[in-house]
Amino acid sequence: MSKKTLTACVIRRLERVAGLALVVVGLTLRCALAQETPVSVPPAATATATAHPTPPTPAPGSIPGPTGAQLRMGSENGFGIGALDPEPTALYGPNRVSAVLPDNGNVSTLSIPLYYVSHPTPDQRWLLELEGDNTQFGLDFSYTYHPVAMPGVFIANVFYMDGRMQNTDSGRIDVGLLDPRNVAPWYHQLGGGVEYSQPVARHLQLAFALNYRQTAVYSGPFTARVPALDALGNPLTLSSTGIDHMFSARLAALYTKLDNPQFPTSGTKVRFSGEQTIPTSGADINSTRFGASWTRFFPVHLFSFHDGPCVLILNAEAATMLGDTPGYDAYNFGGVNSVRGWEQGGLGTGQSFFESTIEYRFPIAHPKIFGTDIDLRGAIYADYGTDLGTAGAVLGRPALVRGKPGEGSGIGAGLQVPSAIGLIRLESGFNNLGGFSLDLTIGDRY
Repeated sequence: MSKKTLTACVIRRLERVAGLALVVVGLTLRCALAQETPVSVPPAATATATAHPTPPTPAPGSIPGPTGAQLRMGSENGFGIGALDPEPTALYGPNRVSAVLPDNGNVSTLSIPLYYVSHPTPDQRWLLELEGDNTQFGLDFSYTYHPVAMPGVFIANVFYMDGRMQNTDSGRIDVGLLDPRNVAPWYHQLGGGVEYSQPVARHLQLAFALNYRQTAVYSGPFTARVPALDALGNPLTLSSTGIDHMFSARLAALYTKLDNPQFPTSGTKVRFSGEQTIPTSGADINSTRFGASWTRFFPVHLFSFHDGPCVLILNAEAATMLGDTPGYDAYNFGGVNSVRGWEQGGLGTGQSFFESTIEYRFPIAHPKIFGTDIDLRGAIYADYGTDLGTAGAVLGRPALVRGKPGEGSGIGAGLQVPSAIGLIRLESGFNNLGGFSLDLTIGDRY
């Protein structure tokens, strides 16, 4: 990449970061000013709640929600901004959290989802979620039912996802479609599923789903379908028709034992997922996959610049896919929620991957902005990732033809603000090849 091109990319990234920063500041101040009464907490939890304000959660026994301080602002009935999908989930959808690589596939880190939710009765919920920017558009429409006589909930959804993906959009070499314009592929995915989720132990929740998903390649949003080949003639779908169909059974598990589920300083969080495609006459993909992530939070004080809790975080993630591995389903790593210092998916696209992180978070200051106390925190971190030599096993070899190294590391520092709308993160990173990244996002990576 030339210096001129690199400079232009950095300028575009800074413009996007600055634009979202203004939105985030406005949302944060609006939430803070709207809080007319303080939230009471038990004495034993006072220190944690004061340092890390926790967003409102549903009442016990109701429909579960997301974890990890994800973006959230709105009511339980009506319009809102952010995520409402429960975790764990074995369903597919544009805003659903996977067991590993939460950004897997998504090019954008700045997209803000919108939702409309309705509870016709306390044990039922209709939820419509929309998410989009200049690189993607997604829709997820779901119905949730919590039978009174059962410990779990049933969820059915239909979804539509349309956008560029990391497997073909990132890398040091630009390889687009087999088209004179060399435009990046847009992947249109349509599908749905049925899920049952319930707690099986005090800290363990399981979800099981049957899913259907259809994938096709287009040259952009609202355009006609094009041959599923890149500019070098490599296939982008398994089917010769250019449309892949997949039926699968999927299991997801979440184990959490944390002092605070949204802004933890102590405890353990483990995610696991497994998926097996179901052979049918109309299915094109035959594969099995497993993935898991482990995160441990230690209340360790190494240094700080203000009073407040410090935390040392260790994280490891790994996954593998056996059988057919189309590029849009492979493991893409590198980026703000993966190995920092790299662009989204710029480090590798593999049939398997391993990733590890060590991060230290510490208080910096508690400034007052427009009469609102801000808990400004710092973070330093080091990340490492590898595709374990599996880039060549992915259909079309997207990582190899685009010059992704397949193994690398990153170090950096960032600023974080726990807030009523989620964990706001401004994070920079330098990778082992001298590259630099700067990202602003909302929601924890763990």
